[in-house]
Amino acid sequence: IPAEMILLINLSQGMMFPPLNLLCLAGMLEANGVDCKVIDENRVGRDELRREIRRGYPMVGISCMSAYRWDAFDTALMVKELSPRSTVVMGGVHASLMPEQCAKHADVVIRGDGEGPLLDLCQGKEPKERFIPLDDLPFPSYDKVDLESYRGYALKRFHRGKMNGIDIRKTPMVLVQASRRCNAHCNFCSSFYVQGRYRAKSPVRLADEIELLYSKGMRSFYFADDSFYLDKAMGVRFCQEIDARHLQVAFHVQTRADVIDDEYAYWLKRAGCYRIQVGLETGSESLLKTMHKSESLESICQGIRICQKHG
Repeated sequence: IPAEMILLINLSQGMMFPPLNLLCLAGMLEANGVDCKVIDENRVGRDELRREIRRGYPMVGISCMSAYRWDAFDTALMVKELSPRSTVVMGGVHASLMPEQCAKHADVVIRGDGEGPLLDLCQGKEPKERFIPLDDLPFPSYDKVDLESYRGYALKRFHRGKMNGIDIRKTPMVLVQASRRCNAHCNFCSSFYVQGRYRAKSPVRLADEIELLYSKGMRSFYFADDSFYLDKAMGVRFCQEIDARHLQVAFHVQTRADVIDDEYAYWLKRAGCYRIQVGLETGSESLLKTMHKSESLESICQGIRICQKHG
């Protein structure tokens, strides 16, 4: 293994999408001359992960979510047993919220966005926590995984038949991201503490990324944003870009119901959006206020009505 090459691990979590978080890190590293390998335990299994760790990478990065933190800690221990000279780096949501706990199991803990700090570490610098404008980040390194191997998984309990002419049950579904964080500050959500202020890619930059994936044969997409394009004008512009480029795609998004109006819903549907997921949390107006949801019950109901109106 070259001294400058690192291993990035996505642990088995029952998620059958390409690991976008690690592909973003890989894109940043490779754009700056640092080679890496991404291994998704969901696809290869534990035994193959063990074999890869035994190859002796100088640095191993592990993504740690709170629900799977013990798996991450066990994997860090496994790295130390199978490759004692490897530096173990831990990042992700749990590492951002509980760095002291993660530090008991990893040599380095990265909080918040990982692209900048991980590159610092690979270049022999002190990792500096910072938020890089999304348009300044390289495209994720989608070629680090076999996108075709994710074919057939499409949240089957939701998806039936064809969407926008695409049979998404037989098509790989790829995670993409238009923005990070949300502009709300709901008191049950960790997004603000993990991802900082709301940031979005420009519509043209995002359409370029979709077109790149389209050229690789990808047609089905899931936007992993907490809240897809809260700026309606940017969202409409993105949909117009997809339409103008004649990209026949099917996608679904998550966003706030109070962002949706007739124009936005029309363009989303025209571009290939077939589902909008919204967080309801409660039907109680008083609880919405207690949660700092900054949405009224009527605005939520109105957003849903508009979605149904546009199919």
